Amino acid sequence: MFVTVGDILKIKALNKAKILAGKDGLRNIVSSINIYEYILKKTHDRRGEMYLTSFYDLKDQGQDALYDHIEILIDTDCPGLIMALSAFDEISDRIADLADRNNFPIIGVSPEVTYADILEKAYKLILENKRLSDKSVAFHRIMNLEEPDVIEKHLKRLNPSFRKYYYIAYVDMDEAPLSDCSLPTDMECFEYEDNYIIIKNSDDPLSSSKLKTLFSEIFIGNSHIGISQASTSLKNFKDLVYQSKQVCQILKHIMNEKIRSYDEIGIYKMLIHMSKDASVIQSSRDVVALVKDYDDMYKSSILETFSVYLKNSCDVQKTADLMFVHKNTVRYRLKKIETIIDNVNNDCMDQLSLALRILWLEDLV
Repeated sequence: MFVTVGDILKIKALNKAKILAGKDGLRNIVSSINIYEYILKKTHDRRGEMYLTSFYDLKDQGQDALYDHIEILIDTDCPGLIMALSAFDEISDRIADLADRNNFPIIGVSPEVTYADILEKAYKLILENKRLSDKSVAFHRIMNLEEPDVIEKHLKRLNPSFRKYYYIAYVDMDEAPLSDCSLPTDMECFEYEDNYIIIKNSDDPLSSSKLKTLFSEIFIGNSHIGISQASTSLKNFKDLVYQSKQVCQILKHIMNEKIRSYDEIGIYKMLIHMSKDASVIQSSRDVVALVKDYDDMYKSSILETFSVYLKNSCDVQKTADLMFVHKNTVRYRLKKIETIIDNVNNDCMDQLSLALRILWLEDLV
């Protein structure tokens, strides 16, 4: 796991701290924490490095100087700031807007709180959880941003070697860690959501078969790999990450295959678009809840049986073998779904099938 600004904020010494701005950046990852009370230099890389300061040296220079320093922290990938409210007892609306736009948390604390109290617990937390590389820290921060122009700026700093085309691969590895794999120079790797994101750069568009060959040669073992469409714009980077993850989920939970690109999943593309609709998610939850509530009430396994049945191409005998029951038991449980959902259109299994597949894409069931 890894430490975020929000985790630092849970330290006992900060229980009365106030988030002055940038509250949407509480998921920014912190790899170290230090004190500074000096004039900043823009060239210093602060990726993952959180700061404690009172800005005492800027006391006589005012809010404009404070703005300039906070802008430097943002531009050098600092994840957030703990500010003792002594030299300044507030921040200007202009600074707050800058921090909010960049998801840069500014946390105000009383001057009575000592740096030692914060640092001792923060260091312990970081040392116990430090696993991600600096690049993965920066990648997580980018995924928490919203404005396309800001995302593009940070991506170019993270990976200056972007070419005309790029692809995103979401790699779900159940066995060998990625450190055992050797990546070509035109690929970048980042840990994300306990899995891996790979950026593949290319001067020319690549076919799905070519992409599958490239990734299959690198990732062996029990891995699932979803590959996005090509893009020439960094502004839709997050959309492509989402797309590659959804393809991976479709392969893992629905198609029972190891590697495909977005262009190869056919009608399942519709599921990706549907899963973005909050009302569709809620309707899917409602359908699945009917079966789950029945299982809870009668200590049965209807939902589990149907899930195994779906994931194994609706093969009754294979489902029975995997669940160690007779195939007639599987048929009985599947028939029971019609009674539980009780739909007048007689499409209960179709509804449950669609609902489960949508929720699988979002890891909601």
